[in-house]
Amino acid sequence: MSDPIGERSVDEYAALTDAASRGRNNAFLQRAVDRHGSRARAIDEAKRFAALLDEFARRFGPDRRVCLYESPGRVNLMGMHIDHRGGIVNPVATQERVRAVCAARDDDLIRARSLSGGFGEGEFRIADRLPPRPLRSLGQWLDWTEREAVVTGGGRQFVNYFACGPLYAACFLYPPGRRFAGADFLFDSDLPPSSGLSSSSALVVLATEFFLRCNAEGVGGLPIEKLLEVYGYGEWYIGTRGGTGDQAAIKLCRRGALRPIVTTPEFSAREPAPIPDGYDVVLYQSGDAANKSVEPYKTGFNAPIISYQAAELLLTEFVEAHKPARFEALMARRASADARHQRVYLGDVAGHAILTESEIYQFLQTIPSVMRQDEIFRRFQRRAETFQAGIQQANEPEGGYHVRDVAAFGFGECARAENAGRMLASGDMDGFAQMLNVSQLGDRVTQVDQASSRRIKSPCDEDLRAMESEGLPIRGLAGDYHVSTANIDRMVAICLGCPEVLAARLSGAGLGGMLIVLGRQGFQQHLDPLLRRDYYEPLGRQLQKIPIVPSEGAGAY
Repeated sequence: MSDPIGERSVDEYAALTDAASRGRNNAFLQRAVDRHGSRARAIDEAKRFAALLDEFARRFGPDRRVCLYESPGRVNLMGMHIDHRGGIVNPVATQERVRAVCAARDDDLIRARSLSGGFGEGEFRIADRLPPRPLRSLGQWLDWTEREAVVTGGGRQFVNYFACGPLYAACFLYPPGRRFAGADFLFDSDLPPSSGLSSSSALVVLATEFFLRCNAEGVGGLPIEKLLEVYGYGEWYIGTRGGTGDQAAIKLCRRGALRPIVTTPEFSAREPAPIPDGYDVVLYQSGDAANKSVEPYKTGFNAPIISYQAAELLLTEFVEAHKPARFEALMARRASADARHQRVYLGDVAGHAILTESEIYQFLQTIPSVMRQDEIFRRFQRRAETFQAGIQQANEPEGGYHVRDVAAFGFGECARAENAGRMLASGDMDGFAQMLNVSQLGDRVTQVDQASSRRIKSPCDEDLRAMESEGLPIRGLAGDYHVSTANIDRMVAICLGCPEVLAARLSGAGLGGMLIVLGRQGFQQHLDPLLRRDYYEPLGRQLQKIPIVPSEGAGAY
């Protein structure tokens, strides 16, 4: 990878990108080839940035010193909904991305202007958004951001994504009273919002990186673990309560490969795993959109996370009682970690380091199928402030928290994610596809007719005992995370009816967005007519798709 070009005047960058857009070799074209792999793609990137620079010069003047940033979407091929549970995510970065011209300011105003119809314009002063008193814990950040999301509009206002990382950093990385430099952002994007590609996290990563660059004094070069904390927990500002897996994927993915990553409770990034030749991965737009920062999607997104947390506190008690030596060793390794990590995560047991698969089945039989909010309070009233605050601020879903089914999904998905890289390395795409389909069954919301599928989706005690006796691998357990949609379930059925398709499942956090389809090379010519006839045309929607080309993560030119 060539060295970054760094900060230049608008005119200097305009000259570089204009020449590169006409195929002339220079520093920008070389950097773009290194990041995107092909000269044709690099020239296309040069054209996009040349247009941005021209508009930036018109709006803000040609003499400003600027940096050029890009931040991609991500597609997690295996390891859905488990990045905050100690599980592995296996993402690729998309070619589609946010591109921005960024300039530091002398005051603390942050202005964001978009050339994309899906966003808009907005601005704020950092001093006006800071909490009235210093925050000293993640629990206090959670409590404050919950109230702020109501006041500022949360994820309904795109400019709030530019506040996420800067405000978290201001609260926890810098001393109180620090004066900050703001920034002007002019950006464009071919990354569709509300499509399960983490377009919001792409904005957060981009804005946060440039803010830290503008305010480098006192923070220096942050380690990747701290950066991911700023990205991920910063995004709570808009009202969601996710982990740091999406942001890690956006930052760390490499061209041509899937990147196995663990972000909780300790960060680790494994070697990239190239995707075998002869197969295509394509995203198809369902047309269902979900803004997870507003109701009813907010409850649908947050409820299974609370179910996860309840299950892990039960798991912690189980391991402490049945595997005391292993429990003590795990807690000793985390003695210096934040209090929220003083627990046994689902991902801790997925590799059989603490419990065998038989013992996981036995533990699941001890979990209540459903827990009400008041029951969770009584059971865990001495537990971490962060967990209690999170429950208090969430709307309880109708029927309570389905703790067992969510835990079953989590165990199964952690095991599937653990095996994903090895399967790709060995060329076992059929096995990989089978795991994808089991994973989608765990997200399915429509009725499941097959008895064998119902058994692994919502298992009763008898089912769990039978699966333990049969030796069904935990990776074959679907569980029920329940964040698909009826339309996405319908799309999955159509896709799996096409002989050239191997697997289909929703992309991203769910409740709408896009569908990941894995198939033999060229499968689209067989599948597209079926989807048009049986899905898009009856709903009056246009077929929209994005071929996935594993690409480089976020960074500067």
